[in-house]
Amino acid sequence: MIHTSLVLFLQSSMANAAESAHSAHSNEIPTVIIWQFVNLAILFSALIYLLKDSVKKSFADKKTEFLAQAEKSKAAQAEAEKSYLEIKQKLDQFNLSANGSVSRARDEAQELRKQMVSDAKNQAQRLKEEATSSAKNESLRAQRKLHSQVVADVLNMARTVLSKDIGSNDHQKLQSDFSKNIQVVNP
Repeated sequence: MIHTSLVLFLQSSMANAAESAHSAHSNEIPTVIIWQFVNLAILFSALIYLLKDSVKKSFADKKTEFLAQAEKSKAAQAEAEKSYLEIKQKLDQFNLSANGSVSRARDEAQELRKQMVSDAKNQAQRLKEEATSSAKNESLRAQRKLHSQVVADVLNMARTVLSKDIGSNDHQKLQSDFSKNIQVVNP
């Protein structure tokens, strides 16, 4: 309805302006221009009066919408900053943890290396002691075997000599002396 009345008003104003343009020129402001000015003032006044509430409401709605968007933006920014700080804190903790883990791993590796060296030295010492003990045992066994062999050889030689050079009385006496001496040497 407002549009229709506005169109009719503008058509009548144009008709009045066209009619007055044909009239004679003078130094005075033509009445048509004055009436056009009055018509425009009335038109603008009517537009302001009729549209001011809707324009105010529109701008108020836009303002409310912009403020709501601004609050959402502030909340999103605060959340993003909070997330950034949390991520930064976790990253710092991770870096500290990683550095600590590397340090602990180095310490553990050093300790493990020391333990392995110590174990190797202990095992080498045990092997050396076992080898020494085995060598002594083998030496003693070889000495006993050699001693037994020497005794057996001496006995054989003594038998041979005694059976050829000595009589039976001397032979018995030497055997008994020899047996006594052998018992003393070989317990």
